[in-house]
Amino acid sequence: MQTFPAYSDAREAAERIVRELANGSQAAALTATQSRDALAAFARLQGFYQSTGRRVSLLAAVSEFAEDFLAAPLAKSSRAICAPSPA
Repeated sequence: MQTFPAYSDAREAAERIVRELANGSQAAALTATQSRDALAAFARLQGFYQSTGRRVSLLAAVSEFAEDFLAAPLAKSSRAICAPSPA
């Protein structure tokens, strides 16, 4: 969460985010942690592509993971991957 020294600074930042959302940017809706996770996932997918020549979208990778995990939950280690979200 960002902090601002003055109300006017906070309002200016909020107005910038609203403009970005109005212009179609969904990135502005992500938290800093979500943004870092997404960038790391894209980097991992790029490495996969460089190793295999096969392109996979982030959605396809997550969808396949979720389907596989649900099909055999006891066969997968879920401690780090499926840790509860912090409150």
